[in-house]
Amino acid sequence: MSAQREPLPPSSSHIITDNDAASYLAALDISVEDLRDSLLDAFDAANNRDSKYWPNTSQGYEFWAQLVHGVRSRLDKSEHWEVDNPDNRPVMLREGKRYELAFARGDAATGNPDAEPNFARKAGPATISAANRFLDPDQFALISLANLITAEESSGPSSHPAGTWIVLYRYREGTINCEVSIPARIDNNGFVDSWWVRVLLPPITDFPNVDHPELPDSLNDDDLNFSII
Repeated sequence: MSAQREPLPPSSSHIITDNDAASYLAALDISVEDLRDSLLDAFDAANNRDSKYWPNTSQGYEFWAQLVHGVRSRLDKSEHWEVDNPDNRPVMLREGKRYELAFARGDAATGNPDAEPNFARKAGPATISAANRFLDPDQFALISLANLITAEESSGPSSHPAGTWIVLYRYREGTINCEVSIPARIDNNGFVDSWWVRVLLPPITDFPNVDHPELPDSLNDDDLNFSII
């Protein structure tokens, strides 16, 4: 079994609610609608792996892989983001690698403003190193909470912390929860100590392809023992 943790207790993370998510992420040229479309594509792709002939882990992998493909193909149309695969990690980069966008499945607290989430499985050394490369607290001290919450599309990325932002997602009980969040630090065990900023997306509960059966809450991949690289 892969290592897992209980959800983190609430802390001092700056939370951008789903009402403000679109304007906040727009300053990074990330569209909430594009994220939603990518999540729905991932849901459909995972549902196409529902027969007994597929490995039990195929739905979880297919969801992740299609989400990575969908977000990267849409962001690649922006003049600010570029596709990269450092250490075989599928990410998007901008501004000379000051901003990185990565992907991970979260635990049951994903998207919950009252509890802090963590990864469903531990991150590997490459992700830990990338996420912790901007540990200098001075870069965060310059950004006030008011600026974070009221960021408009014209504010530009200067009001957004540099580092590794994570598209953290979770399917549970007929709902996809997702947030785009930046860890304050990932510990040596590969789990998040705390989050600096969490941008919560509106939960997805309506699926166009209603004929598809529901996915298992675990996506059948919790027993697959590998780490986020």
